[in-house]
Amino acid sequence: MYHRVADAKEVHAIAKMFRELGEIEQEHVTQMAEKLLQDGINTTVPPPSWRVRTLDRIGKLLGYGFSIGVIMNTDRSIATAQLTQNKKSPPGLLYLLTWMNCSIKEKHLTFNTKNHNT
Repeated sequence: MYHRVADAKEVHAIAKMFRELGEIEQEHVTQMAEKLLQDGINTTVPPPSWRVRTLDRIGKLLGYGFSIGVIMNTDRSIATAQLTQNKKSPPGLLYLLTWMNCSIKEKHLTFNTKNHNT
């Protein structure tokens, strides 16, 4: 999904950021599949969920602004839950989330949770 958003962005810096996020997500999928394989569970990577496919269709029809907001809020919620559970910040994660939010605000594309609930 991040790669599709990147392809739709005209601002190079924002497109690059979403491509990097897509690569990070792909690394997470690969690492999880490797971990399962080490645990004796042979699995294949499932296709995108119904939710992601729906957000992609909305993005194609109306622009990816809404879809990006939903995805960013989901990722932020997961990261916040992980930080709360671990009681410490993984190196660089909090910085990355802060940097993404600031960069997006500088380009006037606010994705914070307060403005997204409409």
